[in-house]
Amino acid sequence: MGGIINFMKTENKVWEITYTADKKTLQKAIELDAMVFNSVDVGDIERCMSWVEKEPQIYTFLWLNKRLIGYINLMPLAAAAYEKVLSGKLRDFRIDAKDIKAFRKGENKCLFTSIVVHPKYRDGEAILHLWKGLVDKVNSLKNKGIDITKVVADCVSVDGIKYMVNNFKSRYICNSTGGKIYEGEFFNMSKLIPHLQLEEISKNNVKIAGKMQYDIFNKYEEVGYLDFKAETKRKNRFKKKILPLTYLAYLNCEPVGFVGLYEYEEYPDDIWINWLGVREDKRRQGIATQLLFKIVEIARQYNKKNLRIQTYSNLNIEAQSIYRKLMQIVEPYTNKKDNKFNQGAEVVIYSLSLQDKIAPRWRNKFIDINDEYRLHCESVLELKKDGVI
Repeated sequence: MGGIINFMKTENKVWEITYTADKKTLQKAIELDAMVFNSVDVGDIERCMSWVEKEPQIYTFLWLNKRLIGYINLMPLAAAAYEKVLSGKLRDFRIDAKDIKAFRKGENKCLFTSIVVHPKYRDGEAILHLWKGLVDKVNSLKNKGIDITKVVADCVSVDGIKYMVNNFKSRYICNSTGGKIYEGEFFNMSKLIPHLQLEEISKNNVKIAGKMQYDIFNKYEEVGYLDFKAETKRKNRFKKKILPLTYLAYLNCEPVGFVGLYEYEEYPDDIWINWLGVREDKRRQGIATQLLFKIVEIARQYNKKNLRIQTYSNLNIEAQSIYRKLMQIVEPYTNKKDNKFNQGAEVVIYSLSLQDKIAPRWRNKFIDINDEYRLHCESVLELKKDGVI
């Protein structure tokens, strides 16, 4: 399989998908690596060429107006190499030609070494074109009796984790020395995860969000409807970079959850996730994970250093599994000025660096969670006043 197999034109954009990996194209791919990865994860031209000599069909390239803006490297691994990658003992940039094999009829287990899109073109359209190019390739291989059954990736970014979880129902396996190992399946290769749409809290939707928030968080005494109402007084909060900011999430035009961001003025390096919730009848469909991915992308645009979540490990059990998959560290919060944990709630803080580093620990700096109970009581009264409950 070589040359151009997909050619699309939208307005002044001409998209091309190619699969031929010559030295010039690989060098352009390495230049893309340097834009998005740490230096250790940037490709080496001689190593990449040795991979292609072993199996020429491992690359899918995306071009926009004759400029390379993205690529995917999907290579079949020998059994021993696959198991080493899966255990976190073999980093993808250490893969040698001896570790890979040619695609063969029957079952194949593969490694994603890179899934890269130029930072200026991560608007959704480029991702879809690149995805379709990969789907076409995999389907072409399948027609020849070549079946890809498993895929592993050493994810070094939130975007990498998002790609694996959303598209391959991947599960977290372990940490590697520089990333997180995820393994998934190709059974849903021809489908895309339903697209969630986010809408800022406003006067038009605040009661819908308030009712959903009450249904999810009332049992934890964690309702914050008054915060939702306060946000409706200011429009276009994301555009103006105003916090707090909360979104109502829709799936197929139906409200299914919400998620937000806030900050503490005394801690300018940090931005916090607030009110991540999904309707009970819509859970276990990947919605909460998608909401977490989306809010991380939004948080990055506030020029903060770290993203944090304060939650309760003995109350939000389902949420803990999602946070552990994405966030870098978790630590207990036991500041003596905050006494919420004395009521039996085990407060923890999850942290993620927004600068491709390891986030610093919070180390019990005061965040005033005592005030949450007052907010809850007043919010429940306001919900009743507004006829929401």
